[in-house]
Amino acid sequence: MIPMRFAQILSVILVCATPRLASAQDAADPEQQASALVEEAAALGRKGQLAEAIATFKRAEALHPRAIHVCNIGLAYVRLNRWPQAQFFLSACRERWSQEQTSPIDEWVNKRLREAIGKLSAGDFAPITVKSSPAGAAIESSSFLPDETFRGPRIVWLPTGKTELKASLSGYLQDTRSIIVEKGVAQEIAFVLTPEPIEEPTPNGDDTKVGSEHDGKGQKGDAEVAELDTPTESSSQGTTSSLVSSPMPPPRSTSPVWPWIATATGVALIGAGAFVHNSALEAKHEAERYPVGDDFDTWNDRFSTRRTATLALYGLGAGALGTGLYFLLHADTSEGAKSWVQLRSTGHDTRVSVHWTWY
Repeated sequence: MIPMRFAQILSVILVCATPRLASAQDAADPEQQASALVEEAAALGRKGQLAEAIATFKRAEALHPRAIHVCNIGLAYVRLNRWPQAQFFLSACRERWSQEQTSPIDEWVNKRLREAIGKLSAGDFAPITVKSSPAGAAIESSSFLPDETFRGPRIVWLPTGKTELKASLSGYLQDTRSIIVEKGVAQEIAFVLTPEPIEEPTPNGDDTKVGSEHDGKGQKGDAEVAELDTPTESSSQGTTSSLVSSPMPPPRSTSPVWPWIATATGVALIGAGAFVHNSALEAKHEAERYPVGDDFDTWNDRFSTRRTATLALYGLGAGALGTGLYFLLHADTSEGAKSWVQLRSTGHDTRVSVHWTWY
């Protein structure tokens, strides 16, 4: 059985809803359809079918948005003890109410919101601030239903563990983040969206050719951009011209790749050090919030451990990066870089092939 208090609140909602009208014209009116759905959702709530009531309130909200729909979704989540969703919808309810209504909001909304925040603060949850650039992106969380999206900046409470967040905005590539939520540790997630690439038209045909006029008699020649595989000497005028080229490069040699690996490893270690450094600062700030005692000792120990890890990562990263860069900059490249040119000239066109390689 559903608690009597919930039934009473849903009864108040029915008073606020506009009664159904019988005419076919009114049946097609979104506001009238939404009011009918509110009555249906309230009846489901009185029967204890809270998940069905939530879905029906959402249908009413899609037809005719009203703050009261969001308020009742939050209330249903309170009855289900789903505190992140309850806080999310009750907070949205209070914001929407001040924008849509001139009368003060019912006190039960504030009471239930305080209850939800208290449960979240005491449980295995943490407040996460989510925002996007540009603003207005739709944010989806794996801890919520797919249709329970929001737009930043907004604070949402998420359960501890791994959570996936997605940001979507028309004209931009979707961005996905996986975060680890720790109990009571606030985080800020800022999405910076990348515009979708603009596809440029491709030229028709497989080869790129440039035509040119010769001697005013309609004779045309094509200069084709291609590598000359086999040098030949010919001329449509019966004359020949020589092929001018530099010597072919020596066989490709193998150079060590470990300096690049050392450089990349150094960059990765320094990046990891920066991440742990930020985590250490967060632990330090948390420790400063508490007086000397068990909580202070816990966060202070975390800070000390993360500070030691930060120094180790920075030191190893700097050593690997410095070693890799030294050998890259001081490597003997006298035999490693080669370039050569091939030039072919005939009576009506000229073909040039320029080669460059580093090894």
